[in-house]
Amino acid sequence: MLKRLFRTERRYHTLNESELTLNLSFVLHERSDSEAVQSAVKAVRRHVDTIDQLKAVPIKTLTTNRDDDAEVTYWLTATIGVPHLLADALGTSPQTLVLIDAESTSRQTTEFFRAPAQLTLPQAGTHRVGVAALVLRPDRQTSHLAVAGMHEWPGDRDAAIRSLERLIQAHAGQWMPQRALWPAPAEVLMPDEIY
Repeated sequence: MLKRLFRTERRYHTLNESELTLNLSFVLHERSDSEAVQSAVKAVRRHVDTIDQLKAVPIKTLTTNRDDDAEVTYWLTATIGVPHLLADALGTSPQTLVLIDAESTSRQTTEFFRAPAQLTLPQAGTHRVGVAALVLRPDRQTSHLAVAGMHEWPGDRDAAIRSLERLIQAHAGQWMPQRALWPAPAEVLMPDEIY
């Protein structure tokens, strides 16, 4: 075990079902009314119930070489897994976390899951950006710190966004976006691919 993280405050997660369904239609590349999307929505609801009841979340596994993140300016992430414990798991300050799905007035339009989405991204300038999430393991009592890559921003921006897509896709049942990232479901914005 690497570290044991304790909850210091109770967090209640509220999700807008239609926004969650819309977002998952892009992640799963399915119609928003498909069985796969509805199943993922149910998984996210169960996940929210689980993390709202957890008191401690030991980190059992880690996927990264932690030696290369000393110079990270920002950690690109999403509201996935146990996001309120990610800064502690990384040993960094919450100000270094950039949640792409956070409420923000400084959103940028970026290609995300093959369609233009409104994302919150790192501030202008050259930065070293890590992509990470703290997700629950299948036992629902322990966590896994997944660092999906280190990238130079903005030069390696596309690779950083693709790393984040893979992280969200691998843990779609734990993604709790705070808002709709696209203006309409995948079948509306991508009718040639999703029908």
